[in-house]
Amino acid sequence: MRIGTSDVLSVALDEAMAIGRAFTLTVGGEARLQIGDVVMLSATKMTLRAVQELRLEVGSSMDDDVREWRYNHEFDNWQDRLGMDSVKVFYHHEHSGMAADGRFVAGMGRTWDDTLQADSSRMSFGDQRLRYLLIHGCDSLQMHFGQNPFWTWAKPNKGARMIFGFDGLTYDVDGTGAGFFREWNTGKSFSQAWQDAALGTLTNHRPASTACGATAEEAQERLWNERLFNGGAVSDSWYWWRWAGPIPIEVQLGIPIPRMLPLNLQLGLRGREARTAAKLADRFGVRPLLARTASPEPDVYGQDPPSLDGPRLVLLADGSYQAFLAEPDRSAKSVEADSIKAIADRTVREMALDVELTFDGLTATHHAGASRSGHQQKETIGNFSAHYRQLHNGIPAARGGDGHLTITLDPSGKVYAIADRTVRVVEAVEARPSRGSDHDAEASLTKAKKALRRALEDAP
Repeated sequence: MRIGTSDVLSVALDEAMAIGRAFTLTVGGEARLQIGDVVMLSATKMTLRAVQELRLEVGSSMDDDVREWRYNHEFDNWQDRLGMDSVKVFYHHEHSGMAADGRFVAGMGRTWDDTLQADSSRMSFGDQRLRYLLIHGCDSLQMHFGQNPFWTWAKPNKGARMIFGFDGLTYDVDGTGAGFFREWNTGKSFSQAWQDAALGTLTNHRPASTACGATAEEAQERLWNERLFNGGAVSDSWYWWRWAGPIPIEVQLGIPIPRMLPLNLQLGLRGREARTAAKLADRFGVRPLLARTASPEPDVYGQDPPSLDGPRLVLLADGSYQAFLAEPDRSAKSVEADSIKAIADRTVREMALDVELTFDGLTATHHAGASRSGHQQKETIGNFSAHYRQLHNGIPAARGGDGHLTITLDPSGKVYAIADRTVRVVEAVEARPSRGSDHDAEASLTKAKKALRRALEDAP
């Protein structure tokens, strides 16, 4: 199935994270809700990739029924089942922008009532069901040019708990939709998972989140820690927001013109079993865990989810891992960027990874808040992340996917999280037209097993 930039995916998510449980996904048209009242709405192949990763049943239809009325306050819960306020969770991925007066506007798949754009000034959500609004579109949570999430969303929001988006441009890149739930399954909050999924594909855009609460403290607690979909409305007396993006620092990243024939890199298969997790965790002095697909819906399993807090190493299904070493002190005084880089560089050397790495830049998480009574908290830095790319013969890996290492530090320079997606290069062979499995270790292994099985079956 080919998903274009104006397509929209509507996903029933009540049990979406439960492996093997079928649900219906619609590319445009009306969402056919088979289980629960949670819908995910998206517009590109990224959410489809997330659905495929979860092995969920997929259906499709045309996208021209995605029109402005679904966002308009008069029809956003049409027939108690259609529109952005008819569901608890709403994920939108589309071209969008921010007007000078703070209005958010997004393109639709077809005109309705001579209107081709959804406009935040015509929205009024959260007074019925919507609690989490995720917008993968440019300028959906703008923080610059005199804008902030309170300025844009305080009027239309009537009860939503959290809103997710981007400050500035974002891109249609594989990995963000699947990455959101992959990161969440390591124990991260919604806002951290959103940020890390986005920065895992590109470090030069700015993912953002905002949370509401009756007090500044409640809004901050929700922003940093909420990780289960809650159907209760909350006060929006206070908004607290975070966003991350690159900060100025010297990066010497050259991409040389290869003086050799093109090569295909044969990559080693990373261990994914419990003993690998235990061995890696022992290096950091934390407990090992194997990542498993869970659900952000608290009532899916009828029991408490497994504990994913405290120091831990989580080994993911692809053999990459994330180590959580300590709790960050976001109130600490921030040190200079050069000092942060020096600490991160030292951490990388101490890890003694058997790969060649190069520094790829530094991002910082900023946060601030505002209230309806007129209080505004100035921006401060909550953490830093140092990004490294793997090299082969001096050529850096492409951004996104394997071949990357991230060191995350609190403002004081304390390392509290590490994400390692480096890979072992087994062999470099002369490139040839791809057969689809050449660069995929899992696919190559499956192919080899099938060939061996056929040979055994054909043996006399």
